[in-house]
Amino acid sequence: MVDIYVDCYLEHNLGDDLFLLALLDRYKDNADILFHVWADSSYRYLQSRYSNIHLHELPNVSGSLLQRQATRRKIMHQKMASVAHADAAVQIGGSIFMEWHGGNVRKRLRDYRYWLNWKKWTTYLYVTPSASFVIGSNFGPWKTKNFKRVMHRLFGRYCTDVCFRDQYSAGLFSDLRNVRWAPDVLFGVTMPHTDKRRQVFVSVIDLNRKGEGLVSKQTAYQAWLVKQIQLMAEQGYETVLCSFCEYEGDSQAVADLSEQLRSLGIGARELYYAGNDQEILSEIAASEYVIASRFHATILGLAAGCKVLPVLYSDKTRHVLEDLDYPMDTCVDLLDDSDVAFTHDVASSSVFPVTQTIYESNQQFEALDAWLNQTISREY
Repeated sequence: MVDIYVDCYLEHNLGDDLFLLALLDRYKDNADILFHVWADSSYRYLQSRYSNIHLHELPNVSGSLLQRQATRRKIMHQKMASVAHADAAVQIGGSIFMEWHGGNVRKRLRDYRYWLNWKKWTTYLYVTPSASFVIGSNFGPWKTKNFKRVMHRLFGRYCTDVCFRDQYSAGLFSDLRNVRWAPDVLFGVTMPHTDKRRQVFVSVIDLNRKGEGLVSKQTAYQAWLVKQIQLMAEQGYETVLCSFCEYEGDSQAVADLSEQLRSLGIGARELYYAGNDQEILSEIAASEYVIASRFHATILGLAAGCKVLPVLYSDKTRHVLEDLDYPMDTCVDLLDDSDVAFTHDVASSSVFPVTQTIYESNQQFEALDAWLNQTISREY
């Protein structure tokens, strides 16, 4: 049996959960591979869905400050023991390597402590097993040369393979032979086969949770969404408002938008992610149009052959779309301070072919595939 420790972000975010599901799905027919994942009890359903996962259940962190600190130390020791037992470590996710900065002195000190702990954990994760793989991430946002220098050292010295999802990130470490890039993992997700309906799928976010620079655009963003949905309703299109992650404010944003639409006499179905990934993928696949505020709404919409209107709130979406030679002037760019940000209409969107991109996204797993084949053949 090959034991693999999986380091990933699990807070019931559709995109991040699909990273893990893509990993489990890829190797589900190989009885010689077991993935070790740490998550709370809400992820128990994965054990009935997959036979190749060992879920290490995280305890509740509660009580006094001293009790919470003791619980967190215990969890960290148990995780380190799990890594030490593993044959390899896989770090899979999207924006894994972000440098936090700014704010008041208290926040900067808190972020610095977090960075020190994260660096210590990541070093242990890369160093301890005989192999370690980074799959699917971008690099950044980052600000300081020290942050990049530390990660350059960790990638170069200790990682077996680092596969980013954009050329920009890989280019920052172009001198490292074990660093490369391939299209986003979720381009390779199997989308349900279903007929298209006169439907607009809208992934909604709360810009108040996306950084200080976007807070001032929340009202204009919401008004623009209302206008787009109203225009499409007049053409006979139904609307699905979808929350990808309650923890990050999507659910409240959907509820607020739905209330505004009701006040105008416009109906919209609400869809909330709570482990129902196949239901959401089916709704995307059945939609003719997608207004993609979430990064992975863009990826999944393109993969499903929808007419997608990407909404850019960070450079990660820009970098990935530029790699596809996507027409960037057709995107809603929330980072643009000019008046043109909310002048795009979803009805003007068209299908953008990504057949080759879907095929190439499998290269994210290329190094892990090779290592597993070699390791399993050596054991047997």
